[in-house]
Amino acid sequence: MESVTRNVRDISQQDRLVLEHVIGHQLAENQQVTFQVCDLRKVCNKNNDSVENGTALPQWCNVYAGLDESQIAALEDVILLRANLTRVIE
Repeated sequence: MESVTRNVRDISQQDRLVLEHVIGHQLAENQQVTFQVCDLRKVCNKNNDSVENGTALPQWCNVYAGLDESQIAALEDVILLRANLTRVIE
């Protein structure tokens, strides 16, 4: 794991705006920002969900698990119909 810490006062205005956008709030001159780069194959996310294939999605995201291609296609048809996202094919 690698960590990088920077004083906010030493970050350029343009980079600071990007960081504030990512973080979701303004940064103060007397603050520090620390970034940590983690290998997802070796750690679990904050919800204690297992990490497989480099992703950190919670278990409930596996909605298609156990379904074959035809079942997924049928489910997708219903979802798109209910969401009114179907398009007319010319």
